[in-house]
Amino acid sequence: MMTKKERIAIQRSMAEEALGKLKAIRQLCGAEDSSDSSDMQEVEIWTNRIKELEDWLWGESPIA
Repeated sequence: MMTKKERIAIQRSMAEEALGKLKAIRQLCGAEDSSDSSDMQEVEIWTNRIKELEDWLWGESPIA
């Protein structure tokens, strides 16, 4: 049986992996778009949402 500490460690590891994938997607969106300012707004939106999720994960979520 897995201990609570082991379960949280696995969940934190999976959260880090998910954040990495989201950051990679953000990079692909930025590379896909031209340097038009409206396209850069989409990358900024991605960045802000990822940061919001990161702040929640490591500050307020059950695995914080």
